[in-house]
Amino acid sequence: MEQWRLDLARPYQEQLTRSLGGREADETIDSEPAHAMATLGEVLLTPTTIYAPGVLALRDRLEAAGSELRGVAHITGGGLPGNLPRMLPGDLAARVDPSRWPVPSVIRLFAALGGLDDAEARATFNGGVGMAVAVAPDAVATAIDSLAGTGIEAWRIGDVVRAADAGGRRYVEDGT
Repeated sequence: MEQWRLDLARPYQEQLTRSLGGREADETIDSEPAHAMATLGEVLLTPTTIYAPGVLALRDRLEAAGSELRGVAHITGGGLPGNLPRMLPGDLAARVDPSRWPVPSVIRLFAALGGLDDAEARATFNGGVGMAVAVAPDAVATAIDSLAGTGIEAWRIGDVVRAADAGGRRYVEDGT
């Protein structure tokens, strides 16, 4: 923040326009209307999502439906590539498609300021996926619905595949 002389009182939309350019800033604000009138400081101080109640409710709902929660990964330092494999047995891999979820504008902002491309931003930050769960393919709709019922927006971001089918890697993105 010091290097770029970011003013916490500056309107967030203005900062996005300065850092991302007008078109991308407009698209970003359109997808996050709650930030339209916020300052940079207000956006940066938005409380983190607490996932525990939603994940516990998800586990209960899956069990009631005859399914199970097969893995959970809190996406922290190391981003998606560093955290998704930890929820899977060694012979499995996470194959994700980054086009399946929206990247929050604050991640786009700091990636732009840091000169990070999209893949590097997903490896540094969480890319907008703060928690990932693994469920059976036929339980995906139940999982998304359950999480939505607790106020957590969710997406099917990819699939679990055999690591051997992913070239021995434990994390792959579509196209890599």
